[in-house]
Amino acid sequence: MNDALAQVARLVADETGIVIRDAQLPALAAAVARLGPGLDAERFLLEVNEGASSGLVARLVDEVTVQETYFFREPRELRGVEWERLAEGARRSGSAKVRIWVSACSTGEEAYTVAILAGEALGSGAPPVDVLGTDVSLRALEAAREARYSSRSLRAVPTELRRRYFVHEHGGYAVRDGLRSLVRFQVHNLARDPAPPPGESPFDVIA
Repeated sequence: MNDALAQVARLVADETGIVIRDAQLPALAAAVARLGPGLDAERFLLEVNEGASSGLVARLVDEVTVQETYFFREPRELRGVEWERLAEGARRSGSAKVRIWVSACSTGEEAYTVAILAGEALGSGAPPVDVLGTDVSLRALEAAREARYSSRSLRAVPTELRRRYFVHEHGGYAVRDGLRSLVRFQVHNLARDPAPPPGESPFDVIA
């Protein structure tokens, strides 16, 4: 079983660039088991090799990559961004917006945080920013696009900003449409795909 788990760990590393240490193998085994009744590392590898279960690797990636995050987590660097200077530079280069790429955005909190900070600096009505959030996890991106979060996710958001950018509903918070319109999400694998994502113009900020 340990040999099979080690193979699964190598597969995850090949797919995502995430290195799973020996001490983390029990957590990996638990992640594999969550994919289906009676599924273990050996059966997982067999099904993947035989192509018997479409999307099994993607589902495992979802299990091992989704981490807890929250709004305004470690914002020191982001608060230091000179948004007005960037906006002026974008205008001089013929761009209508400051372009920001948030790689490995998980469930979207950091991408929306960047948009909030830009809005506060450039005008919360319709700030000239375009935020792209990317992640390898389809499940994380689905949650990011849904843009509904628990009170825990907003625990570091100042009260005034919480009122301005979120709607309190159903025991949680939904991102207001104005903020959502500044942020878009797409799949991107930092370990395999070109960086920045193909088809994208140069970015002013990469977070």
